[in-house]
Amino acid sequence: MSSAGALGAARKEADNKKELDGEDAYVPAPWEDELCTLMNKRRLEEAWVNRMIKSKTRFFSYKKCR
Repeated sequence: MSSAGALGAARKEADNKKELDGEDAYVPAPWEDELCTLMNKRRLEEAWVNRMIKSKTRFFSYKKCR
């Protein structure tokens, strides 16, 4: 194994250790949760609109509607 490969493996191992220890753990910014919520809402709204556009109009007889 080359020294560059060994160095890369050692760095990966050190990074994995940090993740397990909780050091430098990723902490999301306060706005990230809101952004994800808005993106999901828009995605769902778009899917709903597309479904409504593609669906057929349903008509019921007067007796069924009553």
